[in-house]
Amino acid sequence: MFDILFVRTFLIVGSMLIISAITALVNKSFETALEMWLSIILSIGILVALMFYANIFPTNLILVALFSGLMGWQIGPAVSGLGHRYKFKKHLKENDIIIGRGREITKEQQEEFGESFDGDKYQSEWNATVFQAFFATAIAVFATGGLVFLTNIDFSFLNGFLIISLIILVLVGILNSFW
Repeated sequence: MFDILFVRTFLIVGSMLIISAITALVNKSFETALEMWLSIILSIGILVALMFYANIFPTNLILVALFSGLMGWQIGPAVSGLGHRYKFKKHLKENDIIIGRGREITKEQQEEFGESFDGDKYQSEWNATVFQAFFATAIAVFATGGLVFLTNIDFSFLNGFLIISLIILVLVGILNSFW
């Protein structure tokens, strides 16, 4: 019984990752601020609706799929924006341009970066990377669900190791933000 519940859960999570991957690949940037705000408000609305329809099948799955699609829709532009910012900072560093806190770059520096930067190509590369990460995670989730379903191995012996690994990953992530 527990294995069936686990496999169903992983099947749903993997499917939602694929939905998020596809919508993140489709949306590279928000066309307007209204689109961004509507997607955020709609996401919150779907979460509220999920509280009321949590036990009503198939409405709950449809709402989770919609939420996953909206998350992917928002992740695409976020990752593209972060990639653009990273590339811009790298450009400034390579050209020995130092900007102090509270100071802005000049219009000439912005134009110089704009000439050296192919935004469409770069956004395509970032979105492809995000799609691959989502898709690889979905495959790992499906494989884990299949492994649990097809074998009789009790994986509870990994409990302590996985908790310690999680703590180490969180600490390394925090330290990585400083260096």
